Amino acid sequence: MNLRLNYLFLVFSVGFLAYAVAPASIPFEDGRESPIRSLARDLFGGPSLTNSDAEILMGYRRFDAQIEDDRLSFHGAAFTFLDADDPTTFMPYNFAFDGHGFVEMADTTLAAKFYKSNNAEFPTVSGVDHQSCVTPRADSLETADGTPLAMSTLCRIVPAIPGHNEGMIGVIYPADNTTPLADGDATCRGEFDHWRSFPGFENKTIVLCAIVDRPYVEDAYSATSWMDVIFYQHYAGDLYNMRADTRNFQSIR
Repeated sequence: MNLRLNYLFLVFSVGFLAYAVAPASIPFEDGRESPIRSLARDLFGGPSLTNSDAEILMGYRRFDAQIEDDRLSFHGAAFTFLDADDPTTFMPYNFAFDGHGFVEMADTTLAAKFYKSNNAEFPTVSGVDHQSCVTPRADSLETADGTPLAMSTLCRIVPAIPGHNEGMIGVIYPADNTTPLADGDATCRGEFDHWRSFPGFENKTIVLCAIVDRPYVEDAYSATSWMDVIFYQHYAGDLYNMRADTRNFQSIR
């Protein structure tokens, strides 16, 4: 009798353990590896998130944009963080683009309100290094997935607090802004592989991809075009989306 109870208890324990562990073995939707894989890597080899300077970051961004006479303009701010309730972990990045290239901040009010809404105060000057800009698709004027481009720009971007993670910001603007992109996130990821082949962009860990693409819901909010500034972190060979739940963030009339 005791042997039978012990056997049943063992079967129950194994089943319960499998039930409890299964969710932890599934990767996150934003591209991060599963908790179990992360734990195993930290315990038995590979880079440790708890014992290294590099950590998986989160990020927020806000921007305003418009297209007039096929001329794309946008400006905004973004910041990475480890703890949303601790502004000392925030690292801010500001940007402004006007037609054919990045410029000084056209409107600092948006950035200031954005930071203030997150209980933080940061400088609002543009962080884009204009001298570093290149045209990554000058030879073909089309993306890796074959989408024709009206223009393509890539620049380094520095945080508003000097001495911290420098990143890159790229712009993907299809030649015909009514041309639907199958997947804006996939297009950004394909371009990132090309962007980091340029000298000075190989090891950037912060990536902002400003892309004009289609809305998921046709004619949503009467917008003729949509764009997003997708925020990524490049870590340990992977590109993590820091705000995967809000695609097509900004409508353009």
